Amino acid sequence: METIAFEDYVLSNERPYLTVGMFDGVHCGHRSLLQELVGKAHSHNAKAVVVSFTSHPRQVLNATDGGFALLQDCTHRQNEIASCGVDCLLWLDFTAELASMEASEFLDMLIAKVNPCQVLVGYDNRFGRKGSREFEDIIAEGRYKDVVVKRSETKVLCEGVEVSSTQIRKALGDGKVSLAAKMLSKPYSLSGIVESGRQIGRRIGFPTANVRVESGFLLPKDGVYAVKVSIEGRVFGGVLNLGHKPTIDKQERTIEVHVFDFSEQIYDKSIEIAFIEYLRSQQRFESLDDLKAQIEKDCEDAKLKIGLL
Repeated sequence: METIAFEDYVLSNERPYLTVGMFDGVHCGHRSLLQELVGKAHSHNAKAVVVSFTSHPRQVLNATDGGFALLQDCTHRQNEIASCGVDCLLWLDFTAELASMEASEFLDMLIAKVNPCQVLVGYDNRFGRKGSREFEDIIAEGRYKDVVVKRSETKVLCEGVEVSSTQIRKALGDGKVSLAAKMLSKPYSLSGIVESGRQIGRRIGFPTANVRVESGFLLPKDGVYAVKVSIEGRVFGGVLNLGHKPTIDKQERTIEVHVFDFSEQIYDKSIEIAFIEYLRSQQRFESLDDLKAQIEKDCEDAKLKIGLL
């Protein structure tokens, strides 16, 4: 897949099929839309082009209600979009000026830069200034100038819930990581850098990697999880504790993961953590011996969930 900044795209005589969106998480609803786009484009010997934003509109417009966070960084989003067979991804900077455009103004910009023959959007998607009805009028007409503009009719459900980035955020916030995985078509994952910690886990026989995740990305509900950990191309099972440490330190919110059958030094290295199953809420233990006994049980439970037992 070719990846280009929107402003650097060079207009040609080819008229591609185009879709526009944030595509945060690239969940199974997004995949359905992208595959529909690719199918239509390739059946007409045309390219499938995606325009996506480098920053989320809610962050740019400060409509984050204090708790909004992304599901993916641009690199992961780009890889997932490419896996759907898209020919070209154009990165567009979302700005307040862009948000103030009417739908017709935004389409004029797309036509001038990309000249698509068709613009296809998700069944519940729209663009143009908030509160404006112009996009709905264009959809009803089915055409703007010489460009077909339509919504996909496909609505993807998972356990009776319409799949969306919002629903995935809700599932993760409730600790329902297995439901989020079904919506995403893969386990939800976070990448981070391993930092030195207080070595409490090592003292009780369960060394942990303290992971610093870049701010702005969604952390699931606090608790203990069965996870898979990718370290330099190798994948291991593990148990992760997310949140405060009620037995040790009630103040600091941390991510700590005990990796099964692993004893290498990985400080300052990047690892990726995939959330497989929520095991339990956090607890306060009267002693480190009680904590150790619970961690032993957590490890057994995690191995069962991951399929290592």
